[in-house]
Amino acid sequence: MNGIWDGIECSMSQKHRERFMNICRHRGMNLYHFSLRQDVFVFRMRGRDYKKLREVSRKIKSHPHIEKKTGIVFGWFYVTRHLSYFTGMLLFACLLQFLSGFVWNIEYQGNHRYTEETLQRALDKMGVKTGLSRKKLVCERIEKQMRKQFDDISWVSAEECGSVLKVAIKEKKETSMPQEGRTGDLRSPCEGKVTSLVVEQGQAAVKIGDHVKKNQILVYGKVSVTNDEDQVVEEKAVQAKALYIIQGSVKIRYKIACKGKRKVYTGEEKSAYSISGNGKTLNLANPLKRFDKSLKYDIMTTVCTKKKIPFSDAEVTVRKREFLAYTLKDHIYTQQEAEKLVQEEVEKKLLLLQRQQYKVRGKTWHMTKQADDWVAEGIIQFAKEDNHGEQGDSS
Repeated sequence: MNGIWDGIECSMSQKHRERFMNICRHRGMNLYHFSLRQDVFVFRMRGRDYKKLREVSRKIKSHPHIEKKTGIVFGWFYVTRHLSYFTGMLLFACLLQFLSGFVWNIEYQGNHRYTEETLQRALDKMGVKTGLSRKKLVCERIEKQMRKQFDDISWVSAEECGSVLKVAIKEKKETSMPQEGRTGDLRSPCEGKVTSLVVEQGQAAVKIGDHVKKNQILVYGKVSVTNDEDQVVEEKAVQAKALYIIQGSVKIRYKIACKGKRKVYTGEEKSAYSISGNGKTLNLANPLKRFDKSLKYDIMTTVCTKKKIPFSDAEVTVRKREFLAYTLKDHIYTQQEAEKLVQEEVEKKLLLLQRQQYKVRGKTWHMTKQADDWVAEGIIQFAKEDNHGEQGDSS
């Protein structure tokens, strides 16, 4: 328990160490935690005993030096000397605790047809807005009211995450219905051969094995109503639906000059940041790093962060742009280099087809030299499948 109330760590020369300890013991001064540090005698004692060392120091002709002070008393002295700092920290903690009891941001997820402004107006009618006390926030009530106000929303989840209210919704799927003056025909999205066709609703316009062109009708958007004698008495307009597979191909042709220019990167890189929000952009760049006008640059843009401003619908985006310097030099392309460039272009074409929901079945191409050019010609085979068949197009 020594030093809990007022402890002082001292150091002195160990020349008169034994005499100093004997004098302190006879005078009732308690020393503890002895140690030697590079010919220096280190010990601890009570603060009230340190005041009695003046007479002892005269006798041994050596004065102890204070290394550090510990204990409740000295800790309190430190706090009182820095009272403004600790008061500010306490007030900041109290303010943070107070502000954490309110909703400062509302996030929406899963909304496609309804904008955030529309959903926010609905919450405003319920009294839910930024600055609302979390004690008054009832997530079950928000979910119930949102389902009542919007018939197209099938599921709502309101979750309180700290000072953020997260509202997730699930909208009902739109049913494609034929409008007045328009047919509900199902048309071909591409040119190719029909390898499979299962009509769910409507009348088939083509057969399996037929070659169709883009935008050609596959299934008519009508259904014939017959009587008992199989006579057509009425035709109803419906939304054509079918499951189909169309296999097609696209020709590719690329020309690369044997003698051309090639990028050679110099290794020089520059970075610049930009902050955009509310339709305005602020560019931040180091004025000491100027661009060399004799060089060209490839620009790579990366989004660093994207956040909403509290108490506002504005959104701030921070982007980083990297400038990679290069020069163009004369270069004679070999067949291997030309094939590598063509392969990159073919991969881009395949990626574009996949994004358009086409399934690539295969690709073939060959390269020949024609005059001063490398010419690559080939074909990409693909299949277009529709597993829902709810495409409607006007005639």
